[in-house]
Amino acid sequence: MRAHLSIIVTAYNKPPEQIIECMESIKEQTVKPLEVILVDDCSKDPRAHALATSIMLPKNVGVAEARNIGVRMSKGQLLLFLDADDKLAPDFIEQCGRVITNCDIAYPNVLKFGNVEINKLVDAPDNVDPAYIIGRGRTREFGLVVTSMIKREMYFTLGGFKDLPIFEDWDFWIRAMFNGYTFAKANTILYYRQNRPEDGSRNRNSLELKADIRRQITSPFEVKEGKLVKKGIDGKQKNQNTQGN
Repeated sequence: MRAHLSIIVTAYNKPPEQIIECMESIKEQTVKPLEVILVDDCSKDPRAHALATSIMLPKNVGVAEARNIGVRMSKGQLLLFLDADDKLAPDFIEQCGRVITNCDIAYPNVLKFGNVEINKLVDAPDNVDPAYIIGRGRTREFGLVVTSMIKREMYFTLGGFKDLPIFEDWDFWIRAMFNGYTFAKANTILYYRQNRPEDGSRNRNSLELKADIRRQITSPFEVKEGKLVKKGIDGKQKNQNTQGN
């Protein structure tokens, strides 16, 4: 069985063995994707390129634009973004495909592995509502990740990922919620690798930068009567007139 799904894998200076593990997890899927596109963001070691339809960027553009480039190369009616050091459970595509027929975003549970004392399961929320989306900054165990299955038309309506140094996925989910798109939990797991900061993890970003980006993406919004709205603007009217903001 094959899904009309494009998997966009992004890599920047990841060890080839980690990329191979990532690709093997795709090969082991119970439902196969239409295509796998590897976008290498100008890494020093591109040996893993033989594992997928791939593009080597001539300069480093950042993960948000690398994902956007991958989408422009893709054909699938569904999209799935995957970092090249992470892995999918064998039933990932199958389980997300079961729920996305009734929603716009199908998100998994997350199991952290790698640079941790023990593997740690982070249960995704049963429901994603406006309060949860905006409240991410108050919890370290936010359960919504970029490796969620989405519909292609939603991606283009929202204008893709913004060029942010961090939290570009959180910004995307906020805009999706604001524009009325719906979320549903899939009974599957993303294996989310924890790398050491010296190995290139974006966790090395300063607390000041994280706080600044958090304010930038959340401050225009508030929750009123259970709905996500722009501050000082009627959310329903804004949703009807402006998409992708």
